[in-house]
Amino acid sequence: MRIHPLGYKIIAITVLLLTSVNVLLWILLPIALYWLLVFIIPSLVLLVLVIRFFRYPSRTPLHIEDNVVVAPADGLIVTIENVDNDRFMKAPGIQISIFMSPYNVHLNWVPIDGTAEEVTYLPGKYLLARNPKSSMLNEMVCAVFKNQYGKTIVVKQIAGIVARRIIPFLKSGDVCKKGDELGFIRFGSRVDVILPVGSEVLVKIGDKTKGLETAIARLI
Repeated sequence: MRIHPLGYKIIAITVLLLTSVNVLLWILLPIALYWLLVFIIPSLVLLVLVIRFFRYPSRTPLHIEDNVVVAPADGLIVTIENVDNDRFMKAPGIQISIFMSPYNVHLNWVPIDGTAEEVTYLPGKYLLARNPKSSMLNEMVCAVFKNQYGKTIVVKQIAGIVARRIIPFLKSGDVCKKGDELGFIRFGSRVDVILPVGSEVLVKIGDKTKGLETAIARLI
């Protein structure tokens, strides 16, 4: 299992802290070694979870049509709805929301070929990512992409109640390919995709998505 470079430091700190705690317990508490396993086993489980969170899968983008939008994230489709006037789309649109649990891969990818015309960080709250209001009120990074045919989509990386840091990899003006790394959200979050009105939605609420390998919409 590959580990994303963003995880190296956190994994190293986790190993150091857990090792220090268990060594101190061994030194300070007069207990038998088998009782120490009560502390060691949960420590190992926590370490495995942290390592797993930063896993770095090798994915090949789904290329069937230029106008197909692929999922930017692993997760669960929790919302498909019309939006009246998205701030970044600057027009009505169709919103598809993907909820990412702490067990999902938390690397996000660019879902179409195009130019990142605008990448904006917005401070905000840390509501539960499943809460519909999180799309408007939570801390987020919004990227506006325009493809070669002039179609615009918006991708919002939204922090959740556990996720407290969004790390974007793009800046305004970057020319992107489907499958480029968009950013990383730490520990549970949500990704919204805003599509132009008239787009054909290819998923339904409750579907599970696999980043780059699930087609979520077709731009028309």
